[in-house]
Amino acid sequence: AEALLMRAAPATRQIYEQQYGPEARTLFAQVVAKRDAKAAQEVMRRFLHTSAGADAAYWLGAYHLDRADYSSA
Repeated sequence: AEALLMRAAPATRQIYEQQYGPEARTLFAQVVAKRDAKAAQEVMRRFLHTSAGADAAYWLGAYHLDRADYSSA
């Protein structure tokens, strides 16, 4: 499914964002509030192709960099 989304037309990706983006955004807000790296991994895994999923990936990278965990970042 992930490979299909990567190659999908912009209109298809927009529909995906509309369908799954709100749930992803809510879960990502919880990640930020709790500073929960494990939850960030889950948001990234489930919703990578939404804007919130991309935000979770960025947040998780910064989280690991701040802890000098360069291999995980």
